[in-house]
Amino acid sequence: MNSLAQRASDRERSRADFESKLAATQGGKPSRVLRQTEVCERSGLARNTVWKKVRAGEFPAPIALGGGRIGWIEAEFESWLASRPRALWAPQAVAA
Repeated sequence: MNSLAQRASDRERSRADFESKLAATQGGKPSRVLRQTEVCERSGLARNTVWKKVRAGEFPAPIALGGGRIGWIEAEFESWLASRPRALWAPQAVAA
């Protein structure tokens, strides 16, 4: 297969993967694509921390939207967020 045909095949495979991820539903609603600003705001993580976690496999990988833009599938992000352990904060005893 020549490189042009290979790239077209790769694009088609990526498009099919993208469409299947978007078809995933959460609460009966189709998933949205979240931009990086919203991901950072909703997760409370800095941009660099998000990328460190993506590279370490600890955060959902983004998808390419074209034109150098990326986004995260909302259902994957929500699933990651729900999987985070809750911090147990007990009130500290005050010394008298």
